[in-house]
Amino acid sequence: MNEDRKVWHWAMVVVPVVAAAIAIYPPHRKLKAGIDLAGGTSMLFEIDTSGMSADEKDGLANNVMEVLKRRIDPNGQLNLVWRPVGQNRIEIQMPRPPREALLRREAFEAAIAQVRALNITRPEIEDWLHLPAEERTTAKDKLVHGVPERNAKLDALVTAYDAYGAAKDDVAAAQSSYESALQAVLSTSVDLSQLSFVLDLTEPERSKELERIRGAHTSEAYGTTLAATDAAHRQWAEHKGVLEDPSDLKRRIRGAGVLEFRILAERDSGTPTHTAHKQVRLKESIAKYTDQLQQRGPRRHGGDAYMWLPVADILDLTNADTHEVLERTKHALPGGLIVEKYAGQWFVLSHAEKEHGLTRDSAQKWKLVNAYRGMDPQTGRPTVNFQLDARGGRQFGKLTGDNLNRQLSILLDGVAQSTANIESMIRESGMIRSSKFTQEQVGEYVTTLRAGALPARLIETPLMERTVGPSLGEHNRAMGMRAAIVGLVAVMVAVAIYYYLLGMVANVALALNLLFTLAIMATMQATFTLPGIAGLVLGVAMAIDANVLIFERMREETDRGATLKRALRLGYDRALAPIVDSNLTTLLTCVVLGYLGTEEVKGFAMTLGFGLVTSMFTALFVTRVIFTALIGAGVLKQVRMMRLVKPLKVDWVGLRRVFWPASLASAVACVVFTGYVATTNKEALFDIELLGGTSVQIELKAGETVTDEQMRRLIASTSGEPKSAVQWLEEAADALAACTVSRGDKPSSFAVHSTTLTADQIESLCRSELETKLERGGFTRSGQTLKLEARAGGEGQLLLDEAGLKSALERAAANAREAALRLASAKVQTVEVSGGAEGGAMAFEVITVETRKDLVQAAILGAMSPEAAAASPLVPELNVERSVSFEVATDAERAPEGCWPIQAEDRYLADVLGDASLQFDIHPYKGGVAIVVDKLDPPLTAEAFERRIREIRLHPEFSQFEMRQYRAIGLTRVGEENKLPTFNKFAYVAVDENLPYYDDPTGSWDEQVAQTELTQVREALGTEKSVRKVNQFAPQVAARTQQQAIIAVIVSLAAIVAYIWIRFGNVQFGLAAIVALVFDVCIPLGLVTASHYVYRSFVGRALLLEDFKIDLSMIAAFLTIIGYSINDKIVVFDRIRENRGKLKSLNAAMLNAGINQTFPRTILTGMTTLIALSTMYLFGGTGIHGFAFAMLLGVVGGTYSSITIAVPLVHRPRVLHTIVYLLVAGSVFGIFWVMVSASSVGSTLLPVGGLVILAGLIWAIVMELRKGEHRMTMPGVA
Repeated sequence: MNEDRKVWHWAMVVVPVVAAAIAIYPPHRKLKAGIDLAGGTSMLFEIDTSGMSADEKDGLANNVMEVLKRRIDPNGQLNLVWRPVGQNRIEIQMPRPPREALLRREAFEAAIAQVRALNITRPEIEDWLHLPAEERTTAKDKLVHGVPERNAKLDALVTAYDAYGAAKDDVAAAQSSYESALQAVLSTSVDLSQLSFVLDLTEPERSKELERIRGAHTSEAYGTTLAATDAAHRQWAEHKGVLEDPSDLKRRIRGAGVLEFRILAERDSGTPTHTAHKQVRLKESIAKYTDQLQQRGPRRHGGDAYMWLPVADILDLTNADTHEVLERTKHALPGGLIVEKYAGQWFVLSHAEKEHGLTRDSAQKWKLVNAYRGMDPQTGRPTVNFQLDARGGRQFGKLTGDNLNRQLSILLDGVAQSTANIESMIRESGMIRSSKFTQEQVGEYVTTLRAGALPARLIETPLMERTVGPSLGEHNRAMGMRAAIVGLVAVMVAVAIYYYLLGMVANVALALNLLFTLAIMATMQATFTLPGIAGLVLGVAMAIDANVLIFERMREETDRGATLKRALRLGYDRALAPIVDSNLTTLLTCVVLGYLGTEEVKGFAMTLGFGLVTSMFTALFVTRVIFTALIGAGVLKQVRMMRLVKPLKVDWVGLRRVFWPASLASAVACVVFTGYVATTNKEALFDIELLGGTSVQIELKAGETVTDEQMRRLIASTSGEPKSAVQWLEEAADALAACTVSRGDKPSSFAVHSTTLTADQIESLCRSELETKLERGGFTRSGQTLKLEARAGGEGQLLLDEAGLKSALERAAANAREAALRLASAKVQTVEVSGGAEGGAMAFEVITVETRKDLVQAAILGAMSPEAAAASPLVPELNVERSVSFEVATDAERAPEGCWPIQAEDRYLADVLGDASLQFDIHPYKGGVAIVVDKLDPPLTAEAFERRIREIRLHPEFSQFEMRQYRAIGLTRVGEENKLPTFNKFAYVAVDENLPYYDDPTGSWDEQVAQTELTQVREALGTEKSVRKVNQFAPQVAARTQQQAIIAVIVSLAAIVAYIWIRFGNVQFGLAAIVALVFDVCIPLGLVTASHYVYRSFVGRALLLEDFKIDLSMIAAFLTIIGYSINDKIVVFDRIRENRGKLKSLNAAMLNAGINQTFPRTILTGMTTLIALSTMYLFGGTGIHGFAFAMLLGVVGGTYSSITIAVPLVHRPRVLHTIVYLLVAGSVFGIFWVMVSASSVGSTLLPVGGLVILAGLIWAIVMELRKGEHRMTMPGVA
């Protein structure tokens, strides 16, 4: 029987070990790296709640998040992290895919690029046709691209083009011949959208359609590239399991649950080969569209009146019984539906023009208000009912009223779900019917349709987007893992030396604890972050505590003369309660972190929590099984271990007269100092996550190479050479204050001159102080002189005079000095370059709490100017995009400001500008605007022009135009750059589909489309771009993060008090622990605050201090200090409870005995934890440096407060209650301070209130310390 039990015990050890090993193998696939280790992107999206009631807002973020999760990543394969933030925000994090996946994607993209290189585009053809006749022949080979059948078709096109240009009588026929010849040339190219569609099909349709594409393009060049593309896509798709670009995620979000309506095309009963419609132009050949579908897939072609829509369930849509029946009757379907099959997928023909649909791109924005279950009154079947808002109801009423007795299709994410015959006008409400609907399907549709409002509610441009490149991830991973390994080895060595054989067994338990923790993370698909590494190491160190408790109890029993087996049994039995209590209280903190923290903090909480759970199993069960086996085998014969501390007999309660005043003074000093800094200089205390700030992205010239640490010195160094951005800004502030001010040629004109600063730099430094007092465009730059044009106020009086200007310059100089101090604590990290001007260039992101982005940008550009780069080899040269001088062509009648409207009848650029030689096809831009820019210096390629437009639209003021379609057409070729033609004259065309010219020729079109596009062109060409991107973090993000931190702390403390109260049966223990915890947090908080002022000193450098800031990882450290410290106190309290037994009275002797008996364990646990933390502090890198610093202070403080504060307070209930009352009052006061400190009344009354509370606290403690000792009676603990 005993042997059977041993077998079971070993099975309970071995089976989890094997399961854990399987769970984490292979580790590089099973352990998910977070964005801080693997790199990736974190995006914060805001939900538009305008017009929503309080009930609709309630739980909105959670509801939208759950719908998006089910729609975008139903199986959790994409390794996305979702988090609702308040009621109207959602944070989505996506990690960088593994290197292997990136390589597979790059191989596929390279193969597609090879296909694209063989293709020929309409702009290429048109550019070629506009060349002089003698140049066409030499340039023709570039168009052929190794596709021989293109030769003859190009010759035919030239003939048709020349005939069209010379035509005088039958121009329409000549144009038709030209278009036909042009389409013949274009047909020699592979349609990439069709190829993409086909590659994503399943077999056998995929192979069949690929063979059809190869059959249409028989040249050897296409055969080779298509085969390579097929193979590369198979390799990529086989392992594709993650999103590979933030734009992929944004696209999925935009297309998640979008509800739309379209009128379907109908077959003409009189002429079945054509579509039916009252308008003659819409009666088209059905064969045209079926041929297009079979030849080029379902993509709509420009100018087509109809389009193909994929169908969710073709049998339900057509009411056909089987697919065989459908194939026989598809040309005579009820309602005249026109359906066709392509590549195994059924499609239905629909009207494509806007007036025949209610879509997300409708001119007037509308939204789905609600979706709910319903019942068909005719059949009793379940239905999906929907309700639109008033604007959508009006548009839907017009759509249905204009198309009575026609077929309406309801689309979800562009897929036709059902059709209905329009019997009457429908306004706000409607229903989706299907004979095959089940209640479950209806529920899914309702959930999905509720998400259909997302495009109207979720603002597609993220409020915040943070991208971390792979270099940062690899650096953090290397530093963090090195700290983890060194810390783990150091702890194990220390344990083995101190406890001998017992320590070796404990090390086995620690190794298994680590294995089990990683296995749980792999099984739960938990994200492994940098703070998670810290939590893992800290969890291992804290897991030592369980073994120390057992071993020290075994030592005590052995000292009393117990046998080895009895000592083993009693050691485990008596250590059980403190192990469980201490670990559960720490787990409470982990739970709070897991629910309320960001992903980085959650990674820490999960690894620490898992470590604590598994440590109880390994320490209480696994080690006991091993010890039992060793005793049975005769290997373990006695309890041998070192003795660090002999049994003590210290009167700790009596020493409170020494410790309490010192503790009070230090805690109050830290609180007052931190409060003062938090009030007067927040940037010295809080990091960008809590304050907001600015991030500036810079790109180096190709070939320039620096490390992130070198770049950090170039930005934030306060001394030495080369001159940093901080030093430049300090000198610039002095130079700005020394500028001379003079009047111009009229009273409103002024000039500011500097001997060292350029006019651009002067403007950047003083813009925020002056721009509200100047005319629009009131800055004029000339060399080192900035000219200003003052604005007149309401009564005609100038808002700026000479004295006011000098005062403004002094304020601007003071602002620059403040900015320099903040910039000194900036963070610098490498970022991934995508879409940079030059391939292979390095890029960095500078993140600072300074919110005046003009000053940050000026400092960086000043320190890394071309002159600075030329003077020092340590300063890299920035990739600066120079401004372009140009002129906008105008026409007094048609385009007085340079904005040429593109009319509905215009087909070519020649029709718009009146120049017959400009036969460039611009029909996709009908209703848009054309802008002609001439005399560009330097000339640009069309790609460079379009890139400038694309990048200017990333700026906040132009981000709303991101979805507009545009094109730059080179008109006058002057040279070549990187084998691409350069032009000094362009026509820029753009269109806003929601506001075409012919809908509003004189109203808002000019203001909202023409003028905004002209402004973008002027900004894109006329602005020198020295940085890639400048972002200012929204203040709302910082406010939300602060609320999150406060809630986390309050909930943690409340949970701990509640647990101790329940466990010990008296609130005194819990209150004493909380008071000590306040001390444990105050000391690290004060010293972290002080680091800002001493880190540059000799002492600061010797202690490896940095300018530590309070960020989310630091908050994790404070919460962990609470968990660790409560662990200490619970162990002491448990021993005191054990000593008291059933006695009702508790005296100082019992309290002292509890402290003295647990003192060795307290010191040993503290030492092992300090070993782990020291390795993280020394070797963990900047990512966890601040965390480790706070934790080192917290462990020392927690050990101290357990002995000198918590237990003596239990003996002095009146002091305890007084302190608790004052702490509660102080907490309420602190919250009140946060709320009203900005007001003048608050700034006067709050310091007074703080002094009153502080005086009360000191008075209470002094009065109690003067009283004699007295005994205290407490109820027994069951």
